[in-house]
Amino acid sequence: MKTTAVEPKNNRGLLQKLKDLTSVIVSRATLAGQLGESFGGDRELYTACGYPFTITFQRYNGRYTRQDIAKRIVNAYPDATWRGVPEVYETEKIKEKGKETDFETAWNELIKTLPIYHYLNRIDRVAGIGRYGVLLLGFDDGRPYSSPVQGAKELLFLQPYSENNAGIDTIITDRKDKRYGLPEYYKMKMGAGRNESGPKMTTTIEERVHWSRVIHVAENCAESDVYGTPRLECVYNRLQDVETISGGSAEMFWRGAFPGYAFEADTGTTVQSTDALDDEIEAYMHGLTRVLRLQGIKANALTPEVANPKNHIEIQLQLISGATGIPVRILTGSERGELASSQDQTNWEHKVDERRKSFAGPSILAPFIDRLIEFGVLPTPKEDYIIQWPDIGALDAKEQAEVAKNKTEALAKYVTSGADAVIPPQMYLTTVLGYSDEEATAMLEAAMEIIQREELEPIDDDDLVDDDEEEIIDE
Repeated sequence: MKTTAVEPKNNRGLLQKLKDLTSVIVSRATLAGQLGESFGGDRELYTACGYPFTITFQRYNGRYTRQDIAKRIVNAYPDATWRGVPEVYETEKIKEKGKETDFETAWNELIKTLPIYHYLNRIDRVAGIGRYGVLLLGFDDGRPYSSPVQGAKELLFLQPYSENNAGIDTIITDRKDKRYGLPEYYKMKMGAGRNESGPKMTTTIEERVHWSRVIHVAENCAESDVYGTPRLECVYNRLQDVETISGGSAEMFWRGAFPGYAFEADTGTTVQSTDALDDEIEAYMHGLTRVLRLQGIKANALTPEVANPKNHIEIQLQLISGATGIPVRILTGSERGELASSQDQTNWEHKVDERRKSFAGPSILAPFIDRLIEFGVLPTPKEDYIIQWPDIGALDAKEQAEVAKNKTEALAKYVTSGADAVIPPQMYLTTVLGYSDEEATAMLEAAMEIIQREELEPIDDDDLVDDDEEEIIDE
């Protein structure tokens, strides 16, 4: 009689995890073996340059924590994206009535109670260090983290976790489930967060967390909706080059600033005590003594060779800029400072605005709002809600004053030059000065009212008497 062994259900899941892990390891090893190879494998650039073949989360996190330019790369897009607070409201038709809906009132109250956008910015940063990040939603339902959310009325807290502290425990394998292929449970290390300048917390609690209690954030996804691409992955080698060049330049300056000396004894000179000479040199090198008492010995200064690392650093930054889409001047300066050219600023603002509409809104903010609506923390809107981002290129007070001055001067020249015979006022205001049709019409109507008022004002008799007649009357 032939029997067939039946695997326990739990073992099946374990075996599938092992198969998936083995597949990942093999694919990574194959890729690592091909990186940097040339001349049929005779030259291995990665090995020669010291580049790692496999980059772990710990390596990414180490760069983010300790390397200045790496931190800037990870934070640049999130900080620019969430700089302006978006407005969330129902359809324009409802908004025009001038009254808040129940949904709008609840949302506005929530963002006053909790710093929602602060945490959305943080999870956006954290998700870019590794392949994904999760935002833990602390509901008041009182149920275990491993249970689906039920009966929640309030959102108590938010907490972002990186891939390292929020591992995926199980994936939904039911092909009839709309969440097929997405995480079902996470294994999260509560309290495992790390302050940027402080030590890791000593007490951590590992919890099994149901997907309904987290918002999963992954950017630059390719074949998977779960795993994105770390922001430092494509520039990791360049970051190592930047560190090598900048560190080497510091060492070069240190050695070149104090070039060293070669001591040459004259012919026939006999050094009686090398210990005394060593003490003399040590006092000069490390102490406050700036005098050497040498008899029969010449101290010849060595000529240092110090190279300027600026060009080498700039090449690396240009490559990083091309890969990340962050302009060099914005990468190394400030978004709205004088270091950023107007063209760089314009291109950067277009990229950030596109990211808001294609990623931050639909992949972070909207899932967060939908989750709160689903579990009753926010009332269901009567109409579809809208996420409206502020104008990222909005001018500050100084820039607005400069624009107003230029427009006023241009308009004054237009009025006095007779150019209205070629370009009608309505067209000039809309096409050249950039006003809307409504604004241009209102301006022209106001101007006509002023002209008509001046024409209808009564003229004082005294105004009709010129200066010569006034002198005669006085006589």
